[in-house]
Amino acid sequence: MSLNIRMLASLAAVVSLSLSTVACAVPTDEEEVAEAEAAFTNVTPHFEIFKGKNGQYYFRLVAGNEQIVLASEGYTRKASAEKGVASVIANGADEASYEMRVSRDDRHYFVLKARNGETIGVSEMYVSRYNAQRGARAVRTIIARMQSAQGETAAAAE
Repeated sequence: MSLNIRMLASLAAVVSLSLSTVACAVPTDEEEVAEAEAAFTNVTPHFEIFKGKNGQYYFRLVAGNEQIVLASEGYTRKASAEKGVASVIANGADEASYEMRVSRDDRHYFVLKARNGETIGVSEMYVSRYNAQRGARAVRTIIARMQSAQGETAAAAE
């Protein structure tokens, strides 16, 4: 019986420490939020183009933490998926290109739209609107950095 009580006490201590660690990990001000987003985008983000089991091509934007932050619809040709990536880079830094949505099961996500209104990519699902907004802000940061890098590469080539 005393073994069970010790196990319960140990379990309670672990849960207590876990909860305090989680509470400490939540950003409390704008500076901490900015640092968290910088960490999210510090490692080189990249696009992956792949062929699905259904034979269609897809792209996804992978953040520096290796999380997929944006995914495409299926394309019949690889060249179309590559054009989709170019469209993300062209439109993704503009805040007006993002639309926040709520799924049927009350999860939040965002879509990135082209200037013509067509959906280019869809985010993962988030538990709150705030987290979806943070995700969209992180994608905008990634894309702005990609645009900047392209501009630097083009200038160096001249």
